[in-house]
Amino acid sequence: MRHKITALVTLVAMCVAPFATAAEGSDVNVLPIGCAAPSIHPRVVANVPASAVSGQVFFKAEGTTNEYYVDMRKAADGTMWAYLPAPAPSTKSFTYRVVTLDNAGKRASSPMMTLTTSANCTTSGVPSNERAAQAAIVIGLTNNSQSPVPTGFECKDIVSYITVAGEMRPNDECRRMMAGAVPAAGAAKTAEAGIGLSRGTIVALTAAGLVGAGIAINDHRKKPKKSKSKP
Repeated sequence: MRHKITALVTLVAMCVAPFATAAEGSDVNVLPIGCAAPSIHPRVVANVPASAVSGQVFFKAEGTTNEYYVDMRKAADGTMWAYLPAPAPSTKSFTYRVVTLDNAGKRASSPMMTLTTSANCTTSGVPSNERAAQAAIVIGLTNNSQSPVPTGFECKDIVSYITVAGEMRPNDECRRMMAGAVPAAGAAKTAEAGIGLSRGTIVALTAAGLVGAGIAINDHRKKPKKSKSKP
């Protein structure tokens, strides 16, 4: 219940914040990533304002409309980091951006960036203290019509998803896809399905650092010209 209340309070704060706050992007500096390898989780790191208490990476595959997001974690040096779902081999590129929020509701955002995928992209190993986070990814939805299976990304290591209403649910669609029980086309039509995680499971995940701030930012807001909303 607390998780859902936090999500809804944050959602209200984000919605009432003036659109101009997106201009605060200079406060968020995402460390450059040269490329992304198919089937490998990209690691996003950003220098963020010292006052930031939460951060999310919003992302979507080339040719898609609605973004997904993952919560970020704060490192000892003040940076924030997160692992994105692994891009599918068929995904040529995807966009991503970092959005942070402080206790006063002030928002900061990085510019939108595009990352190309390449089988020749050099990757590095996952630090031992980050393996648990990389192996238990929780994605957030920004639109009620979205599938818990993110278009253009693989399901491996995606264990849960957060609805637009801020409820965390087990990602049964991804689990079935990984087991080969549901074709990708069929899973893409199954949105907002699943049973809420038990209180004990949520507490255990949070204690293990596998769930970040749990803030479901509904990013479905205004955007210049033709595109849909961006915070």
